[in-house]
Amino acid sequence: LIGDSIFDLDWVRGIPGLTLGSLHLGESPWSRKDSVMSEAVEKRRARFSPHALELMQELGRVISAETYGSDGPPVELTWNEIEELGHEIGKLTATEFDQTVQRQQAEKFDDACRCPQCGQQCNPSVKHRDLTTRDGTADLSEPEFRCVSCERSFFPSAD
Repeated sequence: LIGDSIFDLDWVRGIPGLTLGSLHLGESPWSRKDSVMSEAVEKRRARFSPHALELMQELGRVISAETYGSDGPPVELTWNEIEELGHEIGKLTATEFDQTVQRQQAEKFDDACRCPQCGQQCNPSVKHRDLTTRDGTADLSEPEFRCVSCERSFFPSAD
C-alpha cells in the first residue's frame, strides 16, 4: 500500500535498481530496509532502541499528515523544503528533550541541602531562566537553595 491505494507490484518490479526481497507487508517499496544507509546514519540509529526509532518514525508520519493532509506531500515539494521542515522538527525535538531531561534531573533536588558555607539545612525553590542552546532558547528550571543565615543562594549542581 502507498497511502490508501493498492498499486501493481509488476509495475514496481520494473523500476531499475529496486528489489522487493526485503519488502515487508504494508510497507512502501520506496522505503529502504536494506543495509545501504550511510555509516553516519547507522551510528546515530544505533544509539536508540527499536521502540524509540519507531516513535521517531511515527512522529514523522503525524507531522506529515498534519502538514500536508490526507493526500500527503505534493509532488512538487522539493528536497530542500522537506529538509527545512525536518530540521525545524529536529530543533524543537532537541529543545523538548533537553528540557525534559533537565527537569527530571532537577526533581532529584527536592530534598533539603546543606549550605556549603555554614552547613545549615536549606530548602529548594525553582529558579527559571532562559538558556541559549544550539537550537534556540530553552527554559532552564533548576533548584535554587537560599541560606537565610548566610544570605547566600547556591545551586547544588554547581557546588
